[in-house]
Amino acid sequence: MQIKNPLYGEVMPNQPAIVPGIGLYTDTGERHARGMARVDAVSSSLIKGISIPELYLTGGKTTENLPSEADQIEAELYARVGFGILAGTRIVKETKSTNSLENFINIADELAGKRPEALSLVTDVAHMPRILTIARKIVHKSTLLVPVLSCHRPGLYESAREVPALPVTALTLFGVDAGNTDKLNARMQKYNAAKQRVNAALRRR
Repeated sequence: MQIKNPLYGEVMPNQPAIVPGIGLYTDTGERHARGMARVDAVSSSLIKGISIPELYLTGGKTTENLPSEADQIEAELYARVGFGILAGTRIVKETKSTNSLENFINIADELAGKRPEALSLVTDVAHMPRILTIARKIVHKSTLLVPVLSCHRPGLYESAREVPALPVTALTLFGVDAGNTDKLNARMQKYNAAKQRVNAALRRR
């Protein structure tokens, strides 16, 4: 599988794009800079006339009083560019996932059926290595992966979170053939079960 040199703030023209799930607002209703930057990259591309035939918006409900992450991103896009500009884009929403790996697993069948020539992956520089690790196992090997870096510059906390997340993701995917969604789902179930046990142990302390 080939990976294109990163693009900055704009998606690849005439090819589908995916925005990994992220909330756009904090629990107190403040705008989340990291999430908004992903929307910036997509909306600015559309405003400049860059065609995105299919746009995959992922992310489930992670905050009780807010819609799913995919719904938040969709609403923000429509508010910024309007229905007219988005009329030529087929939006595919995935609203069940709660982490980056599930973002891709839950749209794996959709992606497998399309096998696009290229796929833009829209996220920030700290998150991108993990997204590429996942995409290489989910997306068909003939598809060119296009990293699209948002303008967000992650802080120390955001960057530190990715340090353990990347090897854990790589270990979860180790030995899984690209496109083997059954094996991926089995691994994901084991990963979530282990995560729940760890969280439960921490709560008991």
